[in-house]
Amino acid sequence: MKEFIQSIEDELFIQNNISVDVLRLDLAHPLLQGNKYYKLKYNLQEAKNQQKTTLLTFGGAFSNHILATSFAGKMYDFKTIGIIRGEETPPLNSTLKLAKENGMMLFYVDRSTYQQKNTPDFIAILKNILQEKSKENLDLINLDFDNLYIIPEGGSNDLAIKGTMEILENEVFNNYSHVCVCAGTGGTLAGLVAGKYLYQLENQQIIGISVLKNGGFLKDEVNNFLENCIKAPFGGLGATFGGLGATLELDYHFGGYAKSKPELISFIEHFMQKHQIPLEFVYTGKLFYAVFDLVKKQYFPKNARLLIIHTGGLR
Repeated sequence: MKEFIQSIEDELFIQNNISVDVLRLDLAHPLLQGNKYYKLKYNLQEAKNQQKTTLLTFGGAFSNHILATSFAGKMYDFKTIGIIRGEETPPLNSTLKLAKENGMMLFYVDRSTYQQKNTPDFIAILKNILQEKSKENLDLINLDFDNLYIIPEGGSNDLAIKGTMEILENEVFNNYSHVCVCAGTGGTLAGLVAGKYLYQLENQQIIGISVLKNGGFLKDEVNNFLENCIKAPFGGLGATFGGLGATLELDYHFGGYAKSKPELISFIEHFMQKHQIPLEFVYTGKLFYAVFDLVKKQYFPKNARLLIIHTGGLR
């Protein structure tokens, strides 16, 4: 993991007596970029253990998880199905185009139907949708629903947390006072908080930057993950998100998921030109913008050592 850590030299950090490194998870795997490798690792193992043949998952039109799942299916001989929120809008963007090229079958559902994805009745609803679609797509005619392995939106489930915990397993992370990460579904953030506990990083603060408008619900999501992944396997900690030394910043969504504003685009362009680290506007651009802005606001104490986790998502 050390080989993926890169220092950022910037006048702002020098002026505030702060050091900043980036964990370049975007470089850690050629196809399953960033945090997606960790989220999918144990899910793919479980799908193989259950002898499932098809991965089915959910996401928006710009979902990094949809793209990563399509790569995983191609690499490990799974069929893949992506249930996409909203209407199809040709031409396909680069994310969905590449997912389709990887062999993923894409199906679009209206937003009200999509919101039912976590309900007990959704599989029945989904069967009806796909059976209707099978009239247009011959690949679906013989689809066996018993062979579906369902991965939730963003890949965030208990097995994903088991994987994202491992991001912090290297002793090098003891050197940092703060670890900063973007948050969409909460899986990576929860894994880092659980990893902080598991690897006894007692003096480390985990800071999540929500990329969602009204993202305060992520605290409850993370607490639910921690309930399952810490209290049971690791001895009954019984602590909450905040009690484990984590905070969630909600002011850097720039209008919501996959939304941006001119100041964000300007920051990304300037940052990439100066530091030669690629960013995008959905996740990592908002994360790095937030860190720079928080440093300007003297959010971090003097001599703080920050680690920004670059979660990939580059197209």
